[in-house]
Amino acid sequence: MRKKSRSIIIIVIVIITIIFYVMAYVLWANTLADIRIICALCGGMGLISGTILWKAWKKLTGVDKFLPNYICHSVFTFGFIICMFLILNKSFADRTTNHVEKVVVDSKIVKKLHKSKRVGRRSYVSDDTYNVYYWGLRFSNGVVKEIQISGSQYEKSHLGDTVLLEMENGLFDIPVIVERI
Repeated sequence: MRKKSRSIIIIVIVIITIIFYVMAYVLWANTLADIRIICALCGGMGLISGTILWKAWKKLTGVDKFLPNYICHSVFTFGFIICMFLILNKSFADRTTNHVEKVVVDSKIVKKLHKSKRVGRRSYVSDDTYNVYYWGLRFSNGVVKEIQISGSQYEKSHLGDTVLLEMENGLFDIPVIVERI
């Protein structure tokens, strides 16, 4: 494989891998599950498949050693598996289990983030700060989930308020938040 085409393929694979992780994060925001358990299952599958399929990455990386190819395969496969797991859970949710659940606002959280400002051709500096608002919602089974809200919802809400969420059981019996009522 030529060096130029190999580097283009590597860039495409890195971009696809980043997309997998971003999609998994977005889908997890509306999934009521402990992410550590999901990561452990999907990561284990990625690590196990890496011991078998690491040789497939030899042509792409141009390295004959085990460790670099194993790491490349495991990182890519973990992103793919966790993304597909969450997509399947949400897409094939059981519509008959649709129900409204009352959850309690357990905490109100404000996170300060910084905007970046371009000051030169290749340099950026931290500029203004802005606030992102979250509710810490406590479900009836004891699970606490942070959900991003608007500033006006943050101002109007109080600790102990009740919020209605429309929920369904996903394909793998993991609850999914469909809509905030």
